[in-house]
Amino acid sequence: MIFLIIIQMAIILFLIIYFYVVFFKQSNGAENDFLAYEENEDHESSKKAKFGLNRRRFFRISLEEDDIDCDLIFLDFGNDNFNNLINKRISAKVMDVSVGGMRIASEYDLPVQNHIVSMISFEINGERFYLKCELARKEVRMGNNKILYGVRFINLDKKIEGNLGKIIHQLEIQQQKIG
Repeated sequence: MIFLIIIQMAIILFLIIYFYVVFFKQSNGAENDFLAYEENEDHESSKKAKFGLNRRRFFRISLEEDDIDCDLIFLDFGNDNFNNLINKRISAKVMDVSVGGMRIASEYDLPVQNHIVSMISFEINGERFYLKCELARKEVRMGNNKILYGVRFINLDKKIEGNLGKIIHQLEIQQQKIG
């Protein structure tokens, strides 16, 4: 009797692992294989676009030439030493955007390692977005004292995600027509 229970549990465990591996590999492959727009590495000397594999979870579109402003209001720094900055507002430029986040350029040097949570607002194609986000990384690469930040959206509502995705798709079509 115990032998039959052990065999049944082994079969169930095998089936669970098998289906997990099959479905996980299919969804991962589809995510990584679609073609996506990305700029040449030397975008200052050449404004040509190329198509390549998008290794990100969401499609990202460049907005560097569109000169879109955004505002961040700090909600939490994850560190009591920065409590005096909570509810402060800073301005930045949107460099690129996806449904999962964006890259911004700012003159402020922020301590990203402290888990900075903020509210970001920006307008694209006449629609204004107010999204809760977290500063995920910092890149000190730009000239003219600008610092690039990777921003990850937090708890994005499905309706807002759909609206943002639709706008990103429209911008992609516009950029392909121009380029």
